[in-house]
Amino acid sequence: MKNTIKMSLVAALAVAGLSTTASAGGLEEAIKGVSISGKMEVEYDYSKTNDGTTNANDTTLNDWDIDWDMTAKVPVNDNFTAIMGAQADTGVNAADEQINDDAFTVTKLYFQYANGPVTAMVGKQGIGAPWFDDERANGVKALVAAGPVTLAAAHFTGSNADATSNDNNALGLGNVDLENTQISAVAAIGSVGPVNLQVWYANLAGITATATTPNNQLDADSLVVMADAKFDIVNVGLKYGTADYNLENAAAGYNALNDDAEMIQLMVSADLGVATPYVGMGMTDSKQGGAGLDLTNDTDSVMDFGSETLSIDDLDNAEAFIIGVTVPVGKLTLDASYVMGDYDSYLDLAKTTAYNADLSEFLIQADYKMSKNFNIGAHYSIAELEYQETSTSKVKSKTDAASVSLEYKF
Repeated sequence: MKNTIKMSLVAALAVAGLSTTASAGGLEEAIKGVSISGKMEVEYDYSKTNDGTTNANDTTLNDWDIDWDMTAKVPVNDNFTAIMGAQADTGVNAADEQINDDAFTVTKLYFQYANGPVTAMVGKQGIGAPWFDDERANGVKALVAAGPVTLAAAHFTGSNADATSNDNNALGLGNVDLENTQISAVAAIGSVGPVNLQVWYANLAGITATATTPNNQLDADSLVVMADAKFDIVNVGLKYGTADYNLENAAAGYNALNDDAEMIQLMVSADLGVATPYVGMGMTDSKQGGAGLDLTNDTDSVMDFGSETLSIDDLDNAEAFIIGVTVPVGKLTLDASYVMGDYDSYLDLAKTTAYNADLSEFLIQADYKMSKNFNIGAHYSIAELEYQETSTSKVKSKTDAASVSLEYKF
């Protein structure tokens, strides 16, 4: 589950895959030492949403997502590795339900330098920070192992992230384009006894926000602390983050995003062998401003808290609680969870009056590992959201969602 994901050192800091360029020698020499990995995934998603008024307002989406990814890696010399990754996707456009074939895309193209405790990567690569999921950018990333601590620093001059919607888009962020954004980040990761600790700081400059005027510029500074520990059969995970936004929007006469956003989440699980029950909570402050801690609005960010459909990352004064259990049955793994919570909803940009809104979601997931490299997955969820439509009326929407996926890794 994405709400229980723990970022490993490799996933958090280093490579999201490694790859290749060919040398000028013969074929046998060119492919010597090359390793290739990747995946092919076919997924069908279904969702039906009713806004709480009439059946005529039901929205039904049928979406196919066919994804192919490949990564290759070849050593150049004792210190350098040439890296390349590519993908191709076929999906269904949700607006017109027409098949959309994306062209071949280069996802990674960089050189990696390794020498003792120092590793550096230069070129197009995964950002690899807790505010992001699989976003890529052009830049430089460096890692230095210093005893029990690994230090990291990165600077990127742009990203492929382009979030075109936001749960609170009326609050001034709306569409976010990181194409020309400067992203700088530093981190320290280490272990103290049973505790694994990560401390991250990032600055984003020059984000374009187009919800109100085409010239908005948004800067953000964010600090994240993540810790997890295992005590016998009990696992505890704690995440805290804060972000400071600055929106230039003098023409609109307000500073909707000139506030700090805070979020904390706690997860506790117990591995009982036959089952792993877990509980968790997440809370935000009252100044999220429609942006929250996920700097790209990607709800798959490790900093988010939620289930399959709902999230609280960008909600004001939110409280959410989750209870669930994971049960392995041979090659099959079942997971059932329930999320419930509430948050403050506003009808105007100035946030003059807060209205209470409620959310809940029941989710069941199944994963069948048919073989070492082949997995069949499915989920079904029912999510409900009750919020203020006007000062005198509420709307209760309901979304049923399901998916089936086949994934082969090589």
